[in-house]
Amino acid sequence: MATGIVTVGVDRNAESRTALRWALTYAEGVGSTVRAVAVWEQPLPVVPGQLLAPAVAPGQMITTVSDPGAAAEMESAARDVLNDALDAVVAPGARAHVEERVVAGDPGSALLDSAAGTDALVLGNPRRGALAGAVTGSVALYCLHHADLPLILVPASDTP
Repeated sequence: MATGIVTVGVDRNAESRTALRWALTYAEGVGSTVRAVAVWEQPLPVVPGQLLAPAVAPGQMITTVSDPGAAAEMESAARDVLNDALDAVVAPGARAHVEERVVAGDPGSALLDSAAGTDALVLGNPRRGALAGAVTGSVALYCLHHADLPLILVPASDTP
């Protein structure tokens, strides 16, 4: 069942802007809304003298921090990344057709959670060439193996 929403992951990389452009063009063509998602990882507090070794799934990373204010800074930085990408890619007046989300979590899991119930998840793919094209980044690979919706990997573009 179509929901009329296409989710796209947005980060600092140029290929995510290419994916955002693709998602906007696609959504306009089919009359959908774009859900643009930037993910920031919630840091784990560092406890002096304690070994930190939680279980981590493939494609996931652990970020530790001893400054509790760092989480707010990381969330703000993710919001800035999302706003910069939208300002660079979305035509004036068209931003009303974009649903913006900044979420905390592991990027792969958070993107899939944000895309749950939508029509597709769009991600940028920086790989080029036949061999490199067969290998994707860890977030895209995680999403590829765990997605229960269409996943679209948009190849990198030479345009910023």
